[in-house]
Amino acid sequence: MLKILHGFTKQIIAERKVYHDCTNGQYLKHFDNDTSAKRNDAEPVGIRRKRLAMLDLLIAASRDGLMTDSDIREEVDTFMFAVHNFF
Repeated sequence: MLKILHGFTKQIIAERKVYHDCTNGQYLKHFDNDTSAKRNDAEPVGIRRKRLAMLDLLIAASRDGLMTDSDIREEVDTFMFAVHNFF
């Protein structure tokens, strides 16, 4: 089962990396990825700031040399196990 899970997550990560390579990483830029709790109460209600998905954040971190592919896989596996156990 673990071998199947690792194969699946490797495939998803590889496909997403290819997507970002084909788009020159343009969707990894110009997003507000501020995770701080600060919020401007003057912001109009209903306007959402764009944020990256978790996998895209991990891929961006790997491009900055902060994570390896193995690190990304471990994080994705953790979330997949958590979601699987939730349902």
